[in-house]
Amino acid sequence: MQKNSIYLIISALSIFLTINKALYAQIIKEKDVPAAVINTHKTKFANAKNLKWEYKKDKKIYVVDCINENYNTEVTYAQNGKWIKTEKEINEQELPKAITESYLKSKYAQGSISKIKEVSRNDSKEKEYKLKVESGSLKYQLKYASSGKLLKAEEKNKKQVK
Repeated sequence: MQKNSIYLIISALSIFLTINKALYAQIIKEKDVPAAVINTHKTKFANAKNLKWEYKKDKKIYVVDCINENYNTEVTYAQNGKWIKTEKEINEQELPKAITESYLKSKYAQGSISKIKEVSRNDSKEKEYKLKVESGSLKYQLKYASSGKLLKAEEKNKKQVK
């Protein structure tokens, strides 16, 4: 009896996760992406390779993961083709000095940085930087302004810590 209950719970959870993903994000083929989005992407990132498109139904946006100038890059577009943002993975040596200095003085510096993303947005001239940091069993996502100011710090489980 207990074995059947466990199978039932696992099956229900699997179905829920499948439906939830289908409702909010869908992997799509390039032929299913609006021409305006494709044209903007080809203009902005002419040399991008290994394109993988996704449509996020809840936000009505298109996201493409690609390799651009040897960087793993994620670009977000509105349905009308307007560029929204770009997130480019960079290494620690490429971080602005102000962010490196701020991070090294922070309580998070005892951890190790596992990923860094440089974020450019259409509504801001200033870039932001997202750092994923692991410290023991704790995982954080830190967001910095180019100036080095820590804008936000979250535990990986989305619990705000700052």
